[in-house]
Amino acid sequence: MKIPPFLLEVLAVHEFFRTLGYPAADIYLNLVGTRLGVLVKEGEKRAEVVIGEGCPSLEELRPLWEEAVQWWNVEATEAERRVVFESSNCMQDAVQIRKHMLLLGLHPGEFN
Repeated sequence: MKIPPFLLEVLAVHEFFRTLGYPAADIYLNLVGTRLGVLVKEGEKRAEVVIGEGCPSLEELRPLWEEAVQWWNVEATEAERRVVFESSNCMQDAVQIRKHMLLLGLHPGEFN
């Protein structure tokens, strides 16, 4: 299955937040116009990693996202998931993302 690169990044950001201890229920896709981000909530506080502009409409995005999640959770091997995660932009920016989260008052891994 061919997953669009922007959705591979979304999957990686979602996994990044999961590795910080956030439950999946606190991680959301955030589509504003054509700007897509991945949002994490901790109580009333939130942080977002913006994936990019020019994303498809919600109607177009929904089936693509469902296919991507199906691939990630069922079809992808552990090695494929690791490659996606380790080669993602969010992993290259992981330290900056965590610093930004701390500045916003989010404390990954400390609230569980």
